[in-house]
Formats: sequence, C-alpha cells, structure tokens
Amino acid sequence: LPRGMRDAVLAALGPDERIVAVWNTRGIGANALVCTSTQALTAKRTELIRWSVAAFPFPEIASVEVIEGRPGAAAQLMIVPPEPRTPPEPGPFDDHPDAYFQESRRLVAPNTVMFRGTGRAREAAETLRELIAEHRRP
Repeated sequence: LPRGMRDAVLAALGPDERIVAVWNTRGIGANALVCTSTQALTAKRTELIRWSVAAFPFPEIASVEVIEGRPGAAAQLMIVPPEPRTPPEPGPFDDHPDAYFQESRRLVAPNTVMFRGTGRAREAAETLRELIAEHRRP
C-alpha cells in the first residue's frame, strides 16, 4: 500500500487485529480493500494526499456484490449493509436515470472499491464472503 494509505489503515486497526488479505490499486484513484480477522476496511484517496478508511465489521455485512463494467473494463466491489428497520428518506437523486451518475456516486461511496479487473474483484469478493461465513459460524 502507498505510505499514506498504509498509515491510515494501520490507525483504523484494533490492538490485536491482524490483516488477512489486501487488494489495492495505485495512482490518482487509488483505493484498497483490506480484510482483517474481524472486519473489512476500505481505503480511498479523498484528496491528493489524504486518505479515508471505512470499517465494516463482518456481522454488519449482509452481502458482497461485484458490479462489472464492459468486458475488459474495471469492476466495483460493493459491501452491502443489512436492510435498515425503517426505510431511509429518498434522496434528491435516488431515482436519477443517468447510469453514469449512479456509477460515479458508487465510486465515492465508502462501501465500494474499484478494481482494474473483474477477476481481482471476484477473488476479493469470494475471500470476503468466506471470512464473513467463518465469522458467523458458532
């Protein structure tokens, strides 16, 4: 991981938490999915030198989806939280018909990570699903 991203991820870890797997991209749109023994972390570049890290404990993940682009293009991995007990109020752009807008909104969402290849996104999703299943076993 780039140094700034690595520092942000390490700051988000618990004292005894260990990293199990990491997938990352570099460059302007750098982002990463970091799986630990208890949670999934997403790290994204928010500004030129700033990083944001979002934590998703395994019990709070309902599913993991891979959203594929056109063949050979990038893919997105989305961590889906459980359905809320009361539906949220609709936002001003929730029914926006523009697919480009919807994809752009996912790119900045803390629960979505962009991969340059569909294979890597599927591999990361499968590993994350396995970790979630292990965590749910009694």
